[in-house]
Amino acid sequence: MMTTLHALNSKEIKKIHKVLEEQFGYTKKISLAFYRNNQGKIFLMTKDIGQLPLEEYRIDCLGFYLGTETPDGIRLTIEGCQLLGKDATKNVLDITEKDMHSFWLKGEDLEVETELHGFVIVRCGKDFLGSGKVLKDGRVINYVPKSRRLHVVNA
Repeated sequence: MMTTLHALNSKEIKKIHKVLEEQFGYTKKISLAFYRNNQGKIFLMTKDIGQLPLEEYRIDCLGFYLGTETPDGIRLTIEGCQLLGKDATKNVLDITEKDMHSFWLKGEDLEVETELHGFVIVRCGKDFLGSGKVLKDGRVINYVPKSRRLHVVNA
């Protein structure tokens, strides 16, 4: 089934801003047009996009992919973490360089001791690496897409 994009109204955009504030402490307002597809993916683009007759086309994605709405909150993309991360004041999980190279960039889950729970922005130093989900047992589910993981080739 082909998905289509739908422009979000101001009430829906306020709800997304509220979730971003509750989830990550992100208080800035994103002054771009917000669109959502049928799969709950949120896209940002210039407000000038409204001048195009988008309803005449079946468009799956367009612009900047921020993240996906889920029942547990918004799961940010790597780029979404990079956009919001420097201004996020909560649910930012700092990992070591060793964990970054040994696990995270390979797409493997992490075991951590943290008080955080739910979706988090994963950071190593000044680098925002993407989002994860901290479970009650301290495991962090890795959401780095397979196509963006580091693959180790044995020589």
